[in-house]
Amino acid sequence: MNVALTRTLSTIWSYRVVVGRLSIRSLKNRYSATAGGIAWAIALPLMNLFVFWFVFSYGLRLSAANTDVPYFLVLFCGLIPWMAFADALNNATNSVFEHQYLVKKIAFPIEILPVAPIISAAIVHACMLVFLVMLLMFYGVWPTFYTLYLFLAFPAMMVFALCLGWVLAALNVFQRDVGQLVGVIISLWFWMTPIVWELSMLSPNLRTLMQLNPMVFVVETYRGALIYGQPPWEWSAAAMAFGVSVGLLALLGPGIFLRLKSHFADVM
Repeated sequence: MNVALTRTLSTIWSYRVVVGRLSIRSLKNRYSATAGGIAWAIALPLMNLFVFWFVFSYGLRLSAANTDVPYFLVLFCGLIPWMAFADALNNATNSVFEHQYLVKKIAFPIEILPVAPIISAAIVHACMLVFLVMLLMFYGVWPTFYTLYLFLAFPAMMVFALCLGWVLAALNVFQRDVGQLVGVIISLWFWMTPIVWELSMLSPNLRTLMQLNPMVFVVETYRGALIYGQPPWEWSAAAMAFGVSVGLLALLGPGIFLRLKSHFADVM
């Protein structure tokens, strides 16, 4: 483990109480001016799920390829982790710039700022996952031993979002176009990930190529764990591709952030 990563993890642990408070505050502040308050954190994702359910079930009338469960359940198993990832990455990218008043405080460890949005996204995701499991059981799809794979896929996805968020948050301080570009990339990334479509639709060569997309591992793990009752397609190859992505970012992300953070106050 390199020095930057060790130092960053140590700082996060030392300031874990502060990280927790920042996480709750970021959720509250996002909806502080609304009558519904923090309830919107759950209501908005549910509304998005309703829109996707209506469009793909009644508009396009799609059906699942390899299972008898309704298509929208297959869709939700990919959409719910994606929403958590997109929310975490978007807010982590903007976390430093949105807390300029903390950046100028010399004693404050600003490397913990991108961590708070990750935890906020995880809290919302946990609620959405409970909703999804209950919905699956309503349709006769019960949890199995393979459901435990979620405890591997979800933390790995959040680590991936955090490490990428450290890099983007640092770059966003110097060039505000980064925040706008991230939104565009996330939109393109969504359609390049088998969420509204299934990986089985592709030829074997294309499926191998798609494994370079780290989120393929996450989506396929969720579907395998919750619907198919089995590990994702070609588990070892997908896990290796995802592990390499997470490993590289874990080594590079904290180092890039720590190297650039001494210049943040000068450009804000």
